[in-house]
This record gives sequence, C-alpha cells and structure tokens, in this order.
Amino acid sequence: MDAQLDYWRVINHYQRRRDKLVIWTAEPTNRKLLALFHRNLHGYFFERMDTGELIAAIRNVFRGERYIDPAFSALLLAALAE
Repeated sequence: MDAQLDYWRVINHYQRRRDKLVIWTAEPTNRKLLALFHRNLHGYFFERMDTGELIAAIRNVFRGERYIDPAFSALLLAALAE
C-alpha cells in the first residue's frame, strides 16, 4: 500500500456516500488485507482473475452481492484458525 495515500480516509468517504467499493490486489495473502475484510467492502479482487471471472465479479457487485476471489481463502482460513 502507498504510504502517501490515506486509504482509510478514502474508504470512509465512499462508504458514507454508499458507493460500492472493491479492492484489487496482487497480494492475496498479505495480512494487512484482514483489516479490509472488517470494512465489509463489496468485492475483493485478485489481479490474476481472468476476464470472464472479472466481468462476473463486477456484475455481482453491481447487483448488490459481495464477491471474494478464491485466492483470498488461505488468508481468511488462517485468520479464522487463530
């Protein structure tokens, strides 16, 4: 994450507006992401998603559903096991 940008402030701003928020990351096992899961964003995308999967995920989010890429499963399971 870029130290120059206050991500939490940006997230708070858009959540107050009730906008749909997703994170798109190259590091699905980064433990810093756990804090973002607690923010209940609309989507958690992994940069290696294929085009079809990305389109389906975006459609899910626009329909009001949540999307979590399977690449995040190891991180989430490890956090639950703690």
